[in-house]
Amino acid sequence: MQRADLKNTIDQIKREEVVQKWLKGLKESTKKPYLTALADFCVVTNKNPTTLLNITYQEQENRIPPWELQIDQWFIAYKDYCYERNYSKQTCQGRRAIVSSFFHMFKINTPTNLVRREKDKLIVKNERKGLTKQNIIDATNAAKSFKLKALILTQATSGMAQIDVLKLTIKQFENGLIDIGNGCKICKISMRRTKTNQEHITFIGFEAVELIQKYLQHERGEYHPEWALFSAEKGIKKAFTANGYNSAIKRLNKRLGWENKKWLFGKLTTHMFRKFFETQLTDSGMVDEHLRHFMGWKPKDPLKQKYYLANSEELQKSYIQHLGYLCLNDVETLTIESKEYKELKEKYEKDAKARDEELEKLREQNELTRKLVEDLIRDMKSNE
Repeated sequence: MQRADLKNTIDQIKREEVVQKWLKGLKESTKKPYLTALADFCVVTNKNPTTLLNITYQEQENRIPPWELQIDQWFIAYKDYCYERNYSKQTCQGRRAIVSSFFHMFKINTPTNLVRREKDKLIVKNERKGLTKQNIIDATNAAKSFKLKALILTQATSGMAQIDVLKLTIKQFENGLIDIGNGCKICKISMRRTKTNQEHITFIGFEAVELIQKYLQHERGEYHPEWALFSAEKGIKKAFTANGYNSAIKRLNKRLGWENKKWLFGKLTTHMFRKFFETQLTDSGMVDEHLRHFMGWKPKDPLKQKYYLANSEELQKSYIQHLGYLCLNDVETLTIESKEYKELKEKYEKDAKARDEELEKLREQNELTRKLVEDLIRDMKSNE
């Protein structure tokens, strides 16, 4: 196998039977990084997966001395390859673990320790400081299209991951718009997070909503409600791709002078926009269970999670209350004077006590049911 384009290598290896067995049962979103890591390894060794397994199996069957095993040399070469490509330490370790899992699937041992050449040659850790509001302002000012500006602010004010933002439809956006007064609208998004399959609700800030509306008016062209909100090109159904979005961010880093030679990424990444949302709301003092819900993380209290999904007013009130930490401009006047906000706040305060009482009743019912089942099982055993 020659050092071909990585995409071609992936297309070749995913047709092999051993690779299909390895990937069986995995989610589609998981298969992609697994194939990428294995393809990288095949490029380094210049061998396909089936050949790699045959060689390692024969060496173990023939009891080749450990210091002469080819698999050890492959992993050392792969580490050097990661270093040459400026992969972060985390990326290198993650891909090495994925490749190891391929061999382990077929009962092949992998080296537990790699020889360290020089201390200075260790892969530079991809350490970046979190983004500030000024960084977001600079990024949106430097972005040349409403689409890129809107994408950045949508992630920064909603906490959605790149893959989930690109899955949004125009219908979701239009149906989720909520007037919060002073001519401002936020957008409620009910979704299932792709990475965790966790159902949750989040909101898009009014500044991002304004940019999305400008994008739809000036750049999106003709569209239908079921089409992707952010399209690859003007007037088409197909969604903007992750590669296209990443390339746009890479060009933006270069334009702003935010590249870094030590790693593949610059100051701006799509993940850092999500981290900005998390950090800002953490600093704001937002209730932890609200933030966890917005982020699409596993809930600590499943009952409250279900309550939020059915009754989103509390989340909406919490989001608006902390909106000033996410928006690029001052929103103090909005949160104080908005009639809709005041009404929502009053409604929440009236319903909060009833909500807590309802949840407590559910917990008591669950506990009572559990005890009844235990008593029933105990009686059945005593009658045997």
